[in-house]
This record gives sequence, C-alpha cells and structure tokens, in this order.
Amino acid sequence: MAVYTDTLASMTGRVRQAKANAAPTAIRDFLNDRIRYLIDSQPFWADLVSRGVLSMPAAYVAGTITLTSGSVTVTGAGTSWPVADVSNTNIPLGISEKGILTVAPASMAGISTDSFLYIDAGGTPEAVAVLETTPTTFAARFTSVHNQNCTVTQSSLAGLQLKLGATYPVFTVRAVHSTTELEMDMAWGTTTLTGAAYQLLKCYFSIAPDLKDILNVWDPAQGRPLLFHKPQDWLNVRDPQRQSTGFPMALVDHSPSESGSMQYELWPHQPIAYQIPILYARQWPLLKNPTDRPPWFISPSVIIDGAIADALRIRNSATAEMPDPYFDPKNAQTYEAKFQAGMQAALNINESKMLTVYQTYSDMWSASPGGSYWQSHVSDLDSDGSY
Repeated sequence: MAVYTDTLASMTGRVRQAKANAAPTAIRDFLNDRIRYLIDSQPFWADLVSRGVLSMPAAYVAGTITLTSGSVTVTGAGTSWPVADVSNTNIPLGISEKGILTVAPASMAGISTDSFLYIDAGGTPEAVAVLETTPTTFAARFTSVHNQNCTVTQSSLAGLQLKLGATYPVFTVRAVHSTTELEMDMAWGTTTLTGAAYQLLKCYFSIAPDLKDILNVWDPAQGRPLLFHKPQDWLNVRDPQRQSTGFPMALVDHSPSESGSMQYELWPHQPIAYQIPILYARQWPLLKNPTDRPPWFISPSVIIDGAIADALRIRNSATAEMPDPYFDPKNAQTYEAKFQAGMQAALNINESKMLTVYQTYSDMWSASPGGSYWQSHVSDLDSDGSY
C-alpha cells in the first residue's frame, strides 16, 4: 500500500495552484469538508475500526450521605472520598476571562476529554467538563476567573453515577470537594434526605471523543454479545427503576455528555469491577495545523480534487467591478468528476478490506448462550424473539 506524505500545508499549496487567490482558511475548510464527506459516505471504514474497553470500578458505598433540597452538594459521613487521586496540578497563568478557553496546566496527567476537573478549590471553585485536549492543553467552559497557580484536581469518583434506591433518579458526580463533600450535576429536588445509603458506580459511558458508531459489544464473562443502540424507551419499559441485577445485557443510547460526546448506559448497572470490550468506528480529526495529515488510506489527490472544485466555484473579488480571473465553474465540474471517480475507487478498496478483515452478522444471537439462560430470561423476550 502506498504511504502518502501529504500534509495540510502541502495540500493547501496544491489547491492554490489551481485557485491562487483562495484564502488558506477557506481551503482548509474545503479539505476538511471533503474528508468528512468521504468518511460519511460509508457506515465505517476498515482502517478506522478501533477496539476499546468499557471499564467500571466496584461501587463505592462507604458511609452515608445527606442531600439538601435545591442543592447540588452532597455531604458525606464516614465516606473518605478521594479528592485528587487522578489529577493534582495547577494552572500557572490562571483564568483571566469567562467562557470557553484553552488553558495549559502544569501537568496534563489524568486529564482527558469528557473528564471533570475541580478548579481553584481555595479561591472561587468550580467544576468544569473537559471539551478537548492536546498533549499540553485542555479546553473547558469557565464561569469564573481564577488567580495564577489556581489548583486543578480530579477524583476517580468524578464522572461516576450516584444511585440512592428505586424511587430516586440517577445523578452524575461532577467533582469531589473534600473527603466528605461532592457535587452532583443536578440539584436534589425533593425534601432533605439524611443519613442515606448510596452507591457510586459507572452507569454511563462516553466511548471516545471521535466515535462515529458502535460496531459490536460483547461480554467475555458470559461469552455472548450485548445488544446495543436500544432506545431509552426500550429500557424504561423493562426496568424504569434501574433495579435489575446480574450480567450486562445491553448498551443503551442515553444522551450527550457535557462535553458533547454521546453517552451510553450499560444495563444492568454493575456494582462490581467489570470490563466490556467494544469495537467501534472513528471519525477522522479535523486538519488544523500545517503538519496535520489526511486519512492515510485514501489518496490525498482525491481530497485535493474535491477542494479545488469547491474553490473554483467561489468568486473571490475585491469589488463587484473587479472580476475573479480564477473563478471557473466549468473547470470545477471536471475536478468534481475526478473527485467522484476517486471516491468510488476508495470505496471499492474499503469494501475489499471489509470482506477480508471484518464481517458483520445480521443475527446477533448466532452464538446461543444456551437453553438455561433463555429459560431464566424468557420474560424479557419481545414477541420477535429479541430483548
């Protein structure tokens, strides 16, 4: 297979050979749009299939908690919650304005997209969701300004779900303030609850920031696949109080996280340490920096042809009286035809790869878990024989 060395900078240069007055930022957008069009033309590409693991710790149940009506703060007694066991750093320059900002902490250890950070514990504290990361920075929405060297901590309990029993909703922990105080994502809406037993466990999962779609989920402990892409209505009919126990059976569509990543609910919720392998398809990241590269499994010439077609259709003129000498809709059609032909060739190559390296099965239950399993779960079957 050919190894392409093209980068955003070199591809931009090739587009400008055909449309010299096209703005680099516009060319970058054209290139990214064409890449996204290519990637979205298939449900998934063989070279963008990734493996992952949904990992969940054993439920944290030490002590009791008190929740106050109208408050997002939970007070613990005998809880000993970890405060900074995942991240413990600072932001040297502080936060000088509000809004979505990209900041450079002293250390990025433990900081990832979709994680929750507790900022400035000793000043004007706030919990923020990480929207995006680079090797040295993270982006988040700040609602307060913070002094230089403000603290950044992250607990292993942040991002877990708080369960109290069959008659209460499930909450998400955004931050742990101290060993006896944490912050939920929603306020406690009923009368104050004192000395309550609880569970902190992982119920909702953001698989990956670049997730395009789930391909398969399975449970090695049971030796069988799990259902996925079931709606919340499907689960609410079966277990509206989320009290079912036992091995996982399904990964149910839930809602976007605060960072914008799709979340999935594993059902039944697992109070013990557990791992679920998953196979999923990724999107290609946007080209932003000059050295960023396009998908290595697609000829960059295809992407460039599409971007040239887009550029030639745009009239770049300083004034209405000054014509654009590079504006050429007719030639754009030629490049568009080249793009379409190149895309079809890339699709054919991908189809060939899929036939040899990956195969999907329409029958999720081709490997039966056995008669005893079905006998114990017969009440859960739909009329069509599925869950």
